[in-house]
Amino acid sequence: MWDYVGIVRSERRLSLAKKRMELISEEIEKHFRDYFVTPNMVELRNISYIAHLIIDTAMRRKESRGLHYMKDYPEKDDEYEKRGLIKIVRNKLDTKKWATIVR
Repeated sequence: MWDYVGIVRSERRLSLAKKRMELISEEIEKHFRDYFVTPNMVELRNISYIAHLIIDTAMRRKESRGLHYMKDYPEKDDEYEKRGLIKIVRNKLDTKKWATIVR
């Protein structure tokens, strides 16, 4: 995550992070279904959900703001300031069902 979704971001790195997280999340979900569930496994799954949220919201933001700098979009865009609430809608780990809600 640090290498691809750090303070300085780019669309290319975010796309790479998303692809890698999809593979990692598939493996986590498989272990979650097939093996004894431990608190550590639950925590790992929760961390993977948060990683997806961070990547998806970073990919949607087409601007730089504060410490989150997008190489592809170096300027601040006030339209993005109106957005800020995230709602997760999912039955399983599927980023297509995650939605950003506008205030």
